[in-house]
Amino acid sequence: PISNPDNHNIVYIGNLAYWPNHDAAIRLLRSIMPRVQSSFPSARAWIVGDRPNRELMTFSDPNVGIVSGPVDDVRSVLWQASVVCIPLRAGSGTKYKVLEALSSGKPVVCTSIAAEGLHIQPGDHYLLADSDEEIADACIRVLRNPEGYQDMVRRARKQIEQYYSWEGNLKKMDLWLEGIRQLPGIRNSIEPGNSD
Repeated sequence: PISNPDNHNIVYIGNLAYWPNHDAAIRLLRSIMPRVQSSFPSARAWIVGDRPNRELMTFSDPNVGIVSGPVDDVRSVLWQASVVCIPLRAGSGTKYKVLEALSSGKPVVCTSIAAEGLHIQPGDHYLLADSDEEIADACIRVLRNPEGYQDMVRRARKQIEQYYSWEGNLKKMDLWLEGIRQLPGIRNSIEPGNSD
């Protein structure tokens, strides 16, 4: 990750055509950024994602935040972030944006809904905040002391590698496949020379 203490970039990435992501982006720009900018006037939000609608585009203001639409590689945006903020109020399923953010080497502030169902713990891997005030305060704390969150960032990256990397998950699958191979009906049908 690129480290620049002069940057005060708060990044949010998601498919903006999906209503919960759209709502989170509007929330960040409308309700959270004014609070952050009261302490850090130079702070900017970067909203990145496919298909931002006209309403969201009206919030694109270089003095508050930029709505960029899709990019070729989100890593370049994540690496410029001071903090990744995921202010989801709704949504279900696996939150890949949270996994991606935690693996980026940047501090992450997210809501309970955003972290729901993932093998991550508040305080150990990310900062938990649900209200607009709590989210803004968490972002401000990171902006004031980015070095103070480096241990949390390292633990988050390690957690993602352990639970969500291809290598970690394929090893689990190998054990599962070996167990299936040992089943009596399966073992006989896959042994060399067996034509059944």
